[in-house]
Amino acid sequence: MSNNILVNEQFGFRDNVSTDSAIFKLIESIFSAWNNKEYVTALFCDLAEAFDSVSHELLILRLEFYGIKGCVLNWLKSYLHNIKQKDVLQFVISPNRLLDGEIVRHGVPQGSVLGPSLFSVYINDFPCIINNISYTTFLADDTNILVSSSDRNELNSILFCISKWFKIISCY
Repeated sequence: MSNNILVNEQFGFRDNVSTDSAIFKLIESIFSAWNNKEYVTALFCDLAEAFDSVSHELLILRLEFYGIKGCVLNWLKSYLHNIKQKDVLQFVISPNRLLDGEIVRHGVPQGSVLGPSLFSVYINDFPCIINNISYTTFLADDTNILVSSSDRNELNSILFCISKWFKIISCY
């Protein structure tokens, strides 16, 4: 995936940015809010099994939105669709048994070159919905959100938007 597709808030999987850059921006945002005498709320999210939760259907829609079309989109669809996963049960007394494979409808391959990039595209729109009073940093599947405002009601509304977004991507 091209770096220019990913939002500036993504500090993983991009050239010339690092965890140091992300921490510096986060601290800078905290001090700026304090200097403006604003309330500050920070959320530090580590999405459990994040790469496994990616909806193939929603990912394809997002890839199309970012301009991935034609042969490349078809190749990515074939890469993701009709993947079967098989589980091996190990028994102490009897030999191992291979269960029938099931089609996987969620998840991007971990340990692959494409997996992190596809996940980044999947969560890429998140900062856009809350950037008016927040600062977001992504480090792969770790999400840090700093919300600041002089109005507590505004803080509550942004926390509601955050909650709603996470519910949408986890229930798609």
